[in-house]
Amino acid sequence: MLRLIVGTLAAAVLAAGPLGADVVKLQPNASVAVDVEGATWVVVKYDLSGIPAGARILEATLDWTVPGVDEEAFTEFSARAATASWTETSVQGTGVPAAREVLAAEWSIAPRDYERTGGLVRFRLRDLVRAWHSGSLANHGLVLEMAGLGAESLGSALGQAVLAVHYRTAN
Repeated sequence: MLRLIVGTLAAAVLAAGPLGADVVKLQPNASVAVDVEGATWVVVKYDLSGIPAGARILEATLDWTVPGVDEEAFTEFSARAATASWTETSVQGTGVPAAREVLAAEWSIAPRDYERTGGLVRFRLRDLVRAWHSGSLANHGLVLEMAGLGAESLGSALGQAVLAVHYRTAN
């Protein structure tokens, strides 16, 4: 019985985020989806100015229930930090901005995952958000790649791609 209670408490703490932390949930301030060479690319940018200077980033996740993912499919996703400025118009006209070779995060949904999450994709981006917040890496947003999904279906749901940042300020 004790094991069940401790496990339930641990799950509740993980779902709520770090104890004593402030949280900000951000929707993209710019986003666009395009189809290029058999893959769908989504470019999103988040304004981190609501996080106080000097705050310590404890956790950062991008949560998005992706439309078009179904229980019969296997869909892979990857996230990389964009390395150049972009606008929605420039992405639609000239393509996806350059991005770091190193993955910021990756995720996949298999039929069993879909049964549990219903298409929820969660990218863990703590290190990247820390770099953006500290200024050690310019915040040009994220370049997400996914196969088997169309930009048209994703475009209307981009505002639901929420970046949750848990942070603590020095007292």
